Amino acid sequence: MRKRPSGPAPIQRTMSRLVLPVVISAALFAMVLLLMTAHTMRYNALLHNVTTASEFNQDFKSSIDQKMYYYVIDSRYSEGLPLDEVEAAQKLARELLNTTTQRESRLAISSVLRLCENLEEKIYQIRDTESYDEQQTQLENNINVITSLIQEYMYNYKIVKEQQVERQGIFLTNFCMKKTDDFLLGMEKMMIILITGASHTGKTVLAQKLLEKYKYPYFSIDHLKMGLIRSGYTKLTPEDDAELEAYMWPIIREMIKTAIENKQDLVIEGGYIPFDWKKDFTEEYLDNIKFYCLVMSENYIKNHFDDIKKYASAVENRIDDDWCTMESVLEDNVQFSELAKKHNANIVLVDDKYDINIDL
Repeated sequence: MRKRPSGPAPIQRTMSRLVLPVVISAALFAMVLLLMTAHTMRYNALLHNVTTASEFNQDFKSSIDQKMYYYVIDSRYSEGLPLDEVEAAQKLARELLNTTTQRESRLAISSVLRLCENLEEKIYQIRDTESYDEQQTQLENNINVITSLIQEYMYNYKIVKEQQVERQGIFLTNFCMKKTDDFLLGMEKMMIILITGASHTGKTVLAQKLLEKYKYPYFSIDHLKMGLIRSGYTKLTPEDDAELEAYMWPIIREMIKTAIENKQDLVIEGGYIPFDWKKDFTEEYLDNIKFYCLVMSENYIKNHFDDIKKYASAVENRIDDDWCTMESVLEDNVQFSELAKKHNANIVLVDDKYDINIDL
């Protein structure tokens, strides 16, 4: 049996139970905060690009085309070559290029920069051309075409970024809500305690102690067994252990899932829990389940068999206990011990005196 240590050890275990969940919760919260910060930074970067792109003159084409037309016909409304507007468009495009990461968007802004450089060259070309007809041809074939392409690229860039901002905003909102829910659920982790072991090892006694200590309600599989048998829902008998386990486990399994889903703590005790029980649960359920197997040592059984029989009805009254012999108790405990070791289960060993307990 696991002896209760003296000195500060119980206090240390209590502190560990209190501090460890806080540390884990803080770490999870920090991770969520980092992820939220990263997504927020991306959202802000996209929003910045949309705002910057919005500064682009939506009348860029018509303004450049008109000013170049007035320049070519030597109108009294001419303000000269619109080089300042081209330079402003180039400056804006360079700023966007420095803050844009998506490949397609970078290609669009790079195209705007090249087109602005080309437009500047064509403006100077018109200035240096003396023939009015040639100037008109260059205006139609070069200036008007390039300004159309620049405005189209900038317009498409802005539309794409606005859509990305909207998607990122929705994603960020959903992400924050989900992570907050996950964090709160993590803080509200349920505790399902499964206790198995050979007959007479004290499964019900341990469940009663957990009820008194942690206020966890417990369910005895033996009650389910006798309810099914006495009601006639099954033709199995109390001696059909293997068949009863296969018959009752699906019911117990779904009870466990229901308790977790409903955020309810529960202790389930009985000898009809298969040692490969984990295969029937996903990780979200397994995180809430602890499994213990009570085992009496050969030494304890031989030295305290009279006590084992005497206290067999410590919590529940056993009507017929004549079948219980030292040989049967020894055999059953060896079997449970071997199965527990094979499946790496938590073993609560009774080896000296009977004082079973577990710290959750």
